[in-house]
Amino acid sequence: MFSRLKTILPSPLGSIDFGNGGQRRAAVAIILYTRGGRWVIPYVLRRNDLEDHPGQIGLPGGSVEQYDKDVWATAVREAHEELGFVSNLMEPIGRLEPMHARVSGFVVVPVVALYNSDSPVVNVARDELDGYFEVPVEWLKKPNNWQARESQLGYMKYFVYDQHVVWGLTARITQRFLEYLHEVL
Repeated sequence: MFSRLKTILPSPLGSIDFGNGGQRRAAVAIILYTRGGRWVIPYVLRRNDLEDHPGQIGLPGGSVEQYDKDVWATAVREAHEELGFVSNLMEPIGRLEPMHARVSGFVVVPVVALYNSDSPVVNVARDELDGYFEVPVEWLKKPNNWQARESQLGYMKYFVYDQHVVWGLTARITQRFLEYLHEVL
């Protein structure tokens, strides 16, 4: 599955075009690993007192810093800072196209990574997060687990997992990843 994903997704290594304008740049990580024999993706619960995206559920990630070599470096750094993931255990699979966060103005590049550790120990950065949760990929792939509604920003798909509502850009990124996954399965 991962070798086929690598053939259809662009590499997260090197420079990419974030588009024109002065939007803030960010990268998030769709990290895949196994827990209990199932492939899962971790989602983070951001603290309510943060400046950017307070109290929201997202993927591990953050702003691209000047010292980051590329979006891969940003994603790896943030996964380490937020969840304690060891950088040399993360393997780049690819990246999705840049996506615009309508409310905050960020342009976000989702990076797909394989974490080469079964049932990794997660160390949540309490200065940034209230916690995290994992969603099995097989669960995400089932259309009945997704819901839709109209919002001020238009038609929006979202999912609720273990009482956590995942919507907005995070849901859009997850959906786009699932479309690519569907192509290779």
